[in-house]
Amino acid sequence: MESQSSEQAAGGAAENAASEKTTPIGYDFTNSLFYHLASVSNRAAFGADPSNRRRFGINMREWRVLAVLGAFQPVTAADVVEVTGLDKATVSRALKDLERRHLVVRLPHPDDARARLLALTPDGVALNNRIVPEAQRQEKICAAGLSKAEQADLLRLLKKLSHHVRAVRAAPVEE
Repeated sequence: MESQSSEQAAGGAAENAASEKTTPIGYDFTNSLFYHLASVSNRAAFGADPSNRRRFGINMREWRVLAVLGAFQPVTAADVVEVTGLDKATVSRALKDLERRHLVVRLPHPDDARARLLALTPDGVALNNRIVPEAQRQEKICAAGLSKAEQADLLRLLKKLSHHVRAVRAAPVEE
């Protein structure tokens, strides 16, 4: 039998204790796929780590927007919402904060006078270029609990699930 680290044992004990308690409707969220996806995401997210916030001066929502702009700029705010899955208000707040700090700029859209394109400023590019290698390093450390094959399987399944969830959420709601 393999031995567990004290952190693994404590985490397992906490999950077991939580799953032994029932809610009035008897829903055991500790066996919910989406509970675990959110939990892992919240713990592993680069911008959620207080040391990263101190080191780079950026929070999780700002990092998600900055990362999208760093990869795909120029884009519209609607594009950022679509790529990140964040709601419009969260993206709007992040953009205001990033603009105030001169990391993002709004540009005229060549095809739509009402729309604006978003792009990183030189300071935004510099910050993104500092963050990306560290974010990749931390992702590698966090994912090291899975084999390379498991990581590839998980990524494939998450992409499949993401595609399905988008389709479900785009469909009309049946009452």
